[in-house]
Amino acid sequence: MELEEKTMAMNEMRNQLIANYEFLQKWYLEMCRRLDDKRASILGMREEWLKQVDDIKDMVKLDGEVIPLNVGGTHHLMTERDVLTLCKGSTLEAMFSGMHDLKKINEEVFLDRDGATFLNVVNYLRNNREVFPEFNDRNDELHFFKELDFWRIPTREQDSAYVRKLRMDHSYRDQRIKEIEQNVRFSKDESSSHLDGHNTSGYRVIRETHQERSFTRNSSGGRRSTSASRMQAP
Repeated sequence: MELEEKTMAMNEMRNQLIANYEFLQKWYLEMCRRLDDKRASILGMREEWLKQVDDIKDMVKLDGEVIPLNVGGTHHLMTERDVLTLCKGSTLEAMFSGMHDLKKINEEVFLDRDGATFLNVVNYLRNNREVFPEFNDRNDELHFFKELDFWRIPTREQDSAYVRKLRMDHSYRDQRIKEIEQNVRFSKDESSSHLDGHNTSGYRVIRETHQERSFTRNSSGGRRSTSASRMQAP
């Protein structure tokens, strides 16, 4: 009986040890899983932080030189040299390459350009030419593209269709203005100077209408206007 009791006690201890072992094994595996998850989370946070460091480093550019600008006497701004020299081969890049002496007023580089328009160009370059400024006035938009042409700053290839359409719109508008201006001619007003008693001859602007064509410019041997012929003394 004593042997059987000891055997039963040993079996109970054995079963208890097996249960404890299985519990500890499960606990260990669970802790390993949690630690792996925590490690993966920390590595992910570290990778995201390193990416932010690189992004902010590119944005801040701690080693970049800052250029203070006075544009037209109306706009005072500061930007990095890398922004102004973004487009290789442009006039702006050549000017701020560090190879030339620039006019300064109160330690600011002076540019005799329209301040608002040039600020739009700087913002365009700050966004790596990926974002066009928004304009409420079509003339401001036209001035922006003319400013790009002045500094020889090209737009991106993928924006060429938009820019081409915009330039065509402005070209059509300019053509219409020219067509209207073609209806305005300068005429040598001899009859007016004769009536006023002056020997000097002048020019006046006369608009053509669908009703009649006004004076044509007088030249020696040319045709005189009807009114001028009538006003001449016999």
